[in-house]
Amino acid sequence: AIRPEYAEAHFNRGQVLRDLQRPSEADAALSRALAIKPDYVDALNFRGIVLRDLRRPAEALVSFDQALAVRPDYITALNNRGNILQEMKRPAEALASYDRALEIRPDHAQALYNRGIVLRELQRPAEALASFDRVLSINPNHVDALNNRGVVLRDLKRPAEALASYDRALAIRPNYVEALNNRGSALRDLQRLT
Repeated sequence: AIRPEYAEAHFNRGQVLRDLQRPSEADAALSRALAIKPDYVDALNFRGIVLRDLRRPAEALVSFDQALAVRPDYITALNNRGNILQEMKRPAEALASYDRALEIRPDHAQALYNRGIVLRELQRPAEALASFDRVLSINPNHVDALNNRGVVLRDLKRPAEALASYDRALAIRPNYVEALNNRGSALRDLQRLT
C-alpha cells in the first residue's frame, strides 16, 4: 500500500496512470502528491501535461506557471508552457516561453523545433527556417524538423530546397504521410515554375 504522506509515490502512480491512458485518475494522484508537497516541481509540470490530456488548457497553464514560480529555469516546464499557449492560440506568448527556455539552454532541440512552428504561425518564415536549421544541426535526423523546414521553404517560394528536405525526411521515415503529401505539393510547385 502507498504511504499516504509519500508524495513521490503519488507522483509515480500518476505517471503510470497516464501511461495507462487514465488521465482523470492520474490527475487525482498528482493532486494528492501536491497536497502533501505543494512545491513539487516535477508533479506540477506533469500535472500540466495531464491537464492538457484532459483538454483543460487554462488549468494546465496554471500548473506550468506554478512549477516555474518554484524553479524559473525549469526548461521542460517552459517548453510545455509554450506548447499549451500555442494550443490556446497565444503564439506570441508561446514564443516568449520557448525563447526563455533557449536562453537557459540554447541547444534544446524540442524548444527550437516548437519555436520554428510558432514563428511560421506568426508569419516569420525566415526565422522559422533558422530555428529548424538549428534543430537539424543538433539532430540531423529530426524528421519533423525536416518536414517543417520543407513547409517553410515552400512558404519562401523555394520548392527545390523544400523537395530536398522532404526527401531527407522520407529517407529516414519512408511512410511519413505528411512528408509524402508535402513532397507532392513541392513537385507541383516545381512543375509550375518550368
